[in-house]
Amino acid sequence: MPILVTDFNWRQTDKRVTIRVPLHGIHKSKADLLTTSNYIKASFEQFFCEIFLHRPIDYQASVCTFNSVEIVYELVKVDCDIWDKLEKDGLSKAEKREIRVKARDEEETRLKAEEDSRRGKADSLRKCGISEAIRIDTDKRNRIDIIRKDEKLNALGDVEVWRQKTKKKKLPKLKSTRIDQLPEPRNQQIIKVEFTPRVLPTPKRESQSVEEDEWLAKQAEARRSAGFVSEDLRDEEKNPDYLLAKGNEFLKNSNYLGAISAYSFGVEISPNFIQFYIKRSEVHFIVKNYHRCIKDCSEALERLIPAVAANLKERAICIGRRGCALHKVGMKKQAIDELKASLKLERISLFEDYLFHVLNEDEESENEG
Repeated sequence: MPILVTDFNWRQTDKRVTIRVPLHGIHKSKADLLTTSNYIKASFEQFFCEIFLHRPIDYQASVCTFNSVEIVYELVKVDCDIWDKLEKDGLSKAEKREIRVKARDEEETRLKAEEDSRRGKADSLRKCGISEAIRIDTDKRNRIDIIRKDEKLNALGDVEVWRQKTKKKKLPKLKSTRIDQLPEPRNQQIIKVEFTPRVLPTPKRESQSVEEDEWLAKQAEARRSAGFVSEDLRDEEKNPDYLLAKGNEFLKNSNYLGAISAYSFGVEISPNFIQFYIKRSEVHFIVKNYHRCIKDCSEALERLIPAVAANLKERAICIGRRGCALHKVGMKKQAIDELKASLKLERISLFEDYLFHVLNEDEESENEG
């Protein structure tokens, strides 16, 4: 519990009041002071001194100093007259509490104003410093430009004089050619070139017909065993919706070759139907054909233009799946960028988990290193 200091002494003139509060052996650095127009407080360790002044003072003009044994207040009176007493009498606890709260608020306001003023001055000095640095830099650049121009003029010398002389010289006349001596233009003709249709990429002259026919027959048989041959479809079945449903059915039953064949034939008859590219990229990723998966996703994105809310999910799927495939082929940085771009469009849990897996993979490799 604090010890209330009451053994202070005071004296006055018609303009000032001097109060001396003993420190009781406590060092002045441990004293906490508060002074307002009608209230004085000093606390130092276990000692506490407060004075409710009888009349108001000009606390901004007043001064508080220390000596080795006491605190000395030099208070300037607002009214130049002699006080009957130093402290107010008959103050209740509520009135004292109100004075303390008001004094604390005034002190906080004063400190805040000082801090704002200090910051304002600091900002002003900083701005002045920046302006001065810019001015010095500009002057320096201007001086360098002037020196550069002077050096350029000295180096060129009389180039301008030489240029003026060369302009005055007349160019030699060229020999005139008569128009009737020019040859007639050649006749134009369009040459049509027709190529023999080929299923295989090699030219006809380099092919072996018997072996090629055998290979194509084997491929057709393999497609039939997978459940899809485009040649066997009826005309009414050769529409995008049927082919997409057929491919989805094959994909659901894990018949990946049949699904790829259905989607590929759909791309052939309807190259702008984006779902064929998206679904085929999914199958290519499942069968670990990552390069073709990347190609299908890129082709789908080229057709998802303009980018609007209606195709946002398709764009997110294509970018995310392309990121997964890039990771599989060893392009981790590009894969992370693609996955992040996909998640910015729409948060798809599959790509969130994959991105988390890739990032953890990098952290584990760094820890092992």
